[in-house]
Amino acid sequence: KCFGCCVAMEPDAKRAKLSEKDEERNGDDEEGEEESSEEDDGDEQESGEEESGSSDTMSLELAFDEENRIAGVTGTVVLGVRSFPAALQLDDADRDRLVKDCAAVFTARSKKKGKYSSGSTFWVAAGSQPASGVEQLALSIFDEHTKNAQFKAEVSGAEWWTQVISSDDEIGFHWDRDYTLEIDHGFCAHPYLGTVTYLSDCGAATVVCNRDGVLQSTDQVSGQFSTAYVSPPKVGKHMSFDGKWLHGASTDIMSVPGPPGSKRVTLLVNIWLNHQPLGVENLPDAFRSKLSTEKYPSATLVEEALPELAVDATVSERTIEFEGRKLLMRVPPNLPESGSKLVYAEDAKGSVVA
Repeated sequence: KCFGCCVAMEPDAKRAKLSEKDEERNGDDEEGEEESSEEDDGDEQESGEEESGSSDTMSLELAFDEENRIAGVTGTVVLGVRSFPAALQLDDADRDRLVKDCAAVFTARSKKKGKYSSGSTFWVAAGSQPASGVEQLALSIFDEHTKNAQFKAEVSGAEWWTQVISSDDEIGFHWDRDYTLEIDHGFCAHPYLGTVTYLSDCGAATVVCNRDGVLQSTDQVSGQFSTAYVSPPKVGKHMSFDGKWLHGASTDIMSVPGPPGSKRVTLLVNIWLNHQPLGVENLPDAFRSKLSTEKYPSATLVEEALPELAVDATVSERTIEFEGRKLLMRVPPNLPESGSKLVYAEDAKGSVVA
């Protein structure tokens, strides 16, 4: 199919028109990783499309606001980083069942140098009634984070996937985005929110830096950031963060040790409003047939503030390579087990260097 992509802005914004061949593809997606990866991409509904001309030609129109977010959302979506230490109350049987479901749909592969890891993400539409328990849980997370927002339900929903990796592995730093839109049209649409739900007590901490991604793939990503958040794994814990922010999971920054052979298990849910990422598909029946249909407890989001740590230039700087770039940041020793918010002094800010 040929897509005409008209990326427009509301009153104050940028406007561009693109027309390229949109090749159906599976895979390559979301969280670029160093060994195994927290990511995905799949393919399916091409939401937001309208017919233009012949039945073989489709048109996609997206509007972005002045902060480069997908426009048209009203009400309240709480951005920034939030931590919910006891969001998911699971007994041992539910946890074992959920870990088994996560393993059944885990599709991430090792990252080849300079490329995203191959894998798939899956879609659960807003207002739908998914058949499997893990899809229902993903949708409950979407509903909790969007209950005070107004949006177009027909092109909104949860993009979800799982990670079942060695507790020694890392997730490379990256920005979540609609990878098919970026590859085919050069625009980087980001989810409203990214979320992580932990199903194990070991492995690399999630690290989020308040450095925005870009709107166009040719834009410069280099620059400083003033705050970083560190969230170590804990069974039942849930965290959310601005979908435009740089993040990853780094054992170099903080890691919770586990017994030999232990796994870091997470359920990842990106909250998309007014846009379904191109190429992200509903869970295929072949996967769904492997999953439990019994419902899991819904997430209960009671926030707990992360301890705040001031970081100055006396703390040594670390260098982490990702996506052909370098992340420079200072990390104090002996971070709190509950996680932390690192606030950098003016002369000690972190930075991304292309």
